[in-house]
Amino acid sequence: MFFFMGGCVRVYRVGSDIWETFDLPDELTPIDRSTRAAFISPHELIFSGGKLGTRTLLYDLKTRRLKHKRPMTIPRSNHEILVHRDRVFALSGLCITEGICLPRCEVLDLALDRWSPLR
Repeated sequence: MFFFMGGCVRVYRVGSDIWETFDLPDELTPIDRSTRAAFISPHELIFSGGKLGTRTLLYDLKTRRLKHKRPMTIPRSNHEILVHRDRVFALSGLCITEGICLPRCEVLDLALDRWSPLR
């Protein structure tokens, strides 16, 4: 579980029953939390869309470094992301440029660093 406080994020580690605080890079702190999606995996926070446009960023909780991944093919906001088996799924949302609801989803293969439509 995680939540944002200004320029940092608080992460709760369920297995060890502790809270950790991580200062976020400047690139992530001005993001409008209501429109972009975020997901936490055991080792990183993943952000996409919203004011980031098509960008996808991974924040490594261990090294505290930000990694830029390949951009999504559609600029999304108000969407959800989840991670399963080294893939990031961007689900639904609004198309930022057209202002329409997106019935389509896309998948980022983290090993190949490539987005493709969900089939």
